[in-house]
Amino acid sequence: MDKITVLVVDDHTIMRQGLKRILEESNIKVIGEAADGYEAVEHVSQLQPDVVLMDIEMPRMSGIEATRIIKRENPQVYVVVLTIHEEEEMLFEAIKAGAIGYVSKDRAPEELLQVIESASQGLSLLRPSMASKILNEFSQLQEKKSKQEPLYGTLSNRERE
Repeated sequence: MDKITVLVVDDHTIMRQGLKRILEESNIKVIGEAADGYEAVEHVSQLQPDVVLMDIEMPRMSGIEATRIIKRENPQVYVVVLTIHEEEEMLFEAIKAGAIGYVSKDRAPEELLQVIESASQGLSLLRPSMASKILNEFSQLQEKKSKQEPLYGTLSNRERE
């Protein structure tokens, strides 16, 4: 089996080097590193990794904005967000931007490796608590949409325009 190629994006050098060491001890090859979203976008275009391991909070361009650009320009590249944040809003923003996976920095290296391996195959591997949050949010969006549709039906043709 070919090694999975990964671009590691984090604004902390120690974090990037630690991640690189963890990844390269498995069937994963780190083909590049970036310290912010701008560098990530440039490196993805040049290196074409299988997976981008993306921090969210970085200077110059956030990981969420970089993910949005990467997915628009390179839809075949999968992005896994790695962050210290567990807030639902961050999770939803990352997924809306195109991330296929989401891992907290406090998780075990084995979980990170599983998420990257799944992502490289186009599969999303989320912890049950994260999946529940996503499903709950989706359900709430559907409810809001259902409540709005009857109002649309009461509009005249001119008002709809």
